Amino acid sequence: MKQKTISLPITDDINALLSHPHPVVALNLMGLYLFMTGKMGTDKVIFWVDGIFGRLACRLNNIHVDRIPGRDIVKRLIVYLSKHNKSRRLKILGGPPVIENLSAMVGHSIHQIEFPLLSETQLMSFDYSQFSEKDIIIIAVASPKQELIAEAIFSATKAKCICAGGAINMLAGNETPAPRLVVSLGIESLFRLQHEPVRRIKRIVRTLPKGCIGAFRIKLHRGV
Repeated sequence: MKQKTISLPITDDINALLSHPHPVVALNLMGLYLFMTGKMGTDKVIFWVDGIFGRLACRLNNIHVDRIPGRDIVKRLIVYLSKHNKSRRLKILGGPPVIENLSAMVGHSIHQIEFPLLSETQLMSFDYSQFSEKDIIIIAVASPKQELIAEAIFSATKAKCICAGGAINMLAGNETPAPRLVVSLGIESLFRLQHEPVRRIKRIVRTLPKGCIGAFRIKLHRGV
């Protein structure tokens, strides 16, 4: 199998994640799977590292960045925006209907947009014209759809997208965060099996083989 190169940055710097125009995606088992199956181009996203597979891929490429759980990356992004970039409009696409916790972090009400249940094909043809380059969109839709949505929004509008997955559920209080020990080991995905176990187990079974191969076969660049 030919080695794939991810040319865009791997970073734990919040300013870099926000200033780079491309969507922000977690380098984890799902991220590695998407690249190994060709469902995401290697030059279309900027990464932060989340999970043991992303950390392994970085170590094999001699890249030293912090591994940050999704809910923590969202917190850092919100705090950074509230202090340094108040002109950007923060929106949440999908997720639970109660997001007072996040609004309190920002200091004002966050615009949340409901997202319909669509097939992967329909996602790419959906009308994303309501977004613009001034928007920063936290996508709270399950993988792998969130990554496809981010790609479609960026292609259509150049709006900045953050693929946060279940982070919004935890920050809104709808899902219990993993204990600190589980987080430090990078195995939150196992802890989260208690929430929607059937769907999550199916996803792990589907992504594990390609994701494991990806951790060893993908060439990464620090890039910032």
